[in-house]
Amino acid sequence: MISWSLWRKRNLQLWEQKTESMTQVIGRANGTLQAWQQARQPADIAHPRQQQVQVTPWQPPPLNFVKCNLDAAIFAHEQRIGMGACLRDEKGSFILAMTAHEDVVMTAQEAEAWSLYQGIQWVASLGYNKVVFELDCKIVVDDVNKMSINQSEYGSIIQNCRTLLHHYNDFIVVFTRRQANGSAHALARAALSHAYRNTFNVIPHCIATIIMNEMT
Repeated sequence: MISWSLWRKRNLQLWEQKTESMTQVIGRANGTLQAWQQARQPADIAHPRQQQVQVTPWQPPPLNFVKCNLDAAIFAHEQRIGMGACLRDEKGSFILAMTAHEDVVMTAQEAEAWSLYQGIQWVASLGYNKVVFELDCKIVVDDVNKMSINQSEYGSIIQNCRTLLHHYNDFIVVFTRRQANGSAHALARAALSHAYRNTFNVIPHCIATIIMNEMT
């Protein structure tokens, strides 16, 4: 991880004229290692003799809240990242959706944090005050909700999220399983098919079936 992070530091300096400190290099290596270790935890590996894990479906937010599901997608060949956000009310009804993409190379962890930051900005601009933000990257959720400092690029994005959240007492960031985050996942995968930043006032075709299934 450190070797990869050093290689990225070299590329950033060569191609983007960005200079990083060794603290940033080590912080990025540690963050990526944690994500890799979590992904390999035995509890997440299916075993034919283990009891089947019950999948929790999408759940509506509490009364008077709205829920914003978020996800990120990495398009390595195009050197872009994309994100999707789906906003729904306490009855599960569709309100709005949004996609965005950017010409940048990020790790999966950085992209998930970036999608959260984009989502918070978007929902705040709509005037909502009571919002549950739900994403399927537990590391990002945990890091946003604790006060530790990380000097890496990833840590900088997390801090930007915390700064925004500080202004909204009823903005809550929670973790969900991928199976309950299908609408945001589909939107993120379709992000490059739309403008840099696009808002949908009606249910996009790519998530219509998902929304209908989750409301039945």
